[in-house]
Amino acid sequence: MSNTITDQEILNGLNKNENWAFEHLYKSCYKQVASYVHRNSGSQDESKDIFQDTMVILIKNINKEDFTLSENTKLSTYIFAIGRNLWLAKLKKKGRMNTSSDLDTAINSEKLSTIMDEKNQEVEDKHQMIASKMAELQGDCKQLLELYYYQKTQLKDIASIMNYSEGFVRVKKNRCMNKLKNLVIS
Repeated sequence: MSNTITDQEILNGLNKNENWAFEHLYKSCYKQVASYVHRNSGSQDESKDIFQDTMVILIKNINKEDFTLSENTKLSTYIFAIGRNLWLAKLKKKGRMNTSSDLDTAINSEKLSTIMDEKNQEVEDKHQMIASKMAELQGDCKQLLELYYYQKTQLKDIASIMNYSEGFVRVKKNRCMNKLKNLVIS
């Protein structure tokens, strides 16, 4: 296996219940979730619990027939969002009462999972709509926005590619974004 493992390879490994996939996610995602929990008044034990619950929700979600991770969403971002939402729900619950049952936590986790699925679908729908409007843009605008937003090319490099000054590219990018916004709104 290569040093760079794609999100899809990890998802496939998780679906097959392969240990390396779980280990990889623990090594690559635990610190981010734990750090968030610690920064927001959580203990080390709580961060472990939150990460464990996050993994349970992740596995439950990826086993759903309609699960798809949108093209622009990293698996690590999705995992962090689940962990963050779980911790926020726990903090909210702690504010009302200091004890919570495992059943209540499981119910809240399932609700959060459903909310995450709905949000992912909304984001995917928006991405598809914007992509269709991008196709309506013509010439330099389309090229410039694709280079900047999809290929993450820096403005100075875009200027070189398009034979413009960097200042002009900055102005043109703003104009093109306004055109795209108008297409999206109309």
